[in-house]
Amino acid sequence: MSVLITQLAEDNTPVPLSEALNKARTRVGFSVEAAASCVGISTDRLREVEAGLGDPSPSLIDDLANLYGISPTALPNREITEREPLRYDAATGTLYVSWLTVDYAPHRNPDHDNDYLLRSYARAVREMRNMAETGRVHLRTADQPGLAPLLNLDDPHLEQRFAYWLAGAEGDFAGIADTLRSHLHVTPDESGSD
Repeated sequence: MSVLITQLAEDNTPVPLSEALNKARTRVGFSVEAAASCVGISTDRLREVEAGLGDPSPSLIDDLANLYGISPTALPNREITEREPLRYDAATGTLYVSWLTVDYAPHRNPDHDNDYLLRSYARAVREMRNMAETGRVHLRTADQPGLAPLLNLDDPHLEQRFAYWLAGAEGDFAGIADTLRSHLHVTPDESGSD
């Protein structure tokens, strides 16, 4: 088994690829189960990769890097670039999903509703990850605070809308409105950010 050494850009400390992949996954808010499902491998296989117990194929490294929003070439080049959580600029009506933008101005366009927002978010994530048009999109924990204030959380069909646009299974988004509502009541001091 070979051990590919890489570095994290933050502190320039050499770390094995397995640790770098683990840190990249946790930075963007994926569980082991969700990440494994998105790239089509078993949870056990991803745990092995992150524990350094097997050599991941170059295509698996590429798939994981794309999923985590980092350049696949960043790992051998000794840098990991964290994908920023989505953010919304109300003045311009622009939703930023990493380097992609979505026009979202419900105050100017009545067609910009929950369906429009979720469809646009899913398209942006699929494009960013080079996924098939119908590929399953995992809702990252890091993106939830950005989506929460934009969605109509009183929509009685919100769970179904999430499942439809993000190609999730029935029940994947049970309680999503309450989860998103919890993000509306968190102050910067409570979330642990500066």
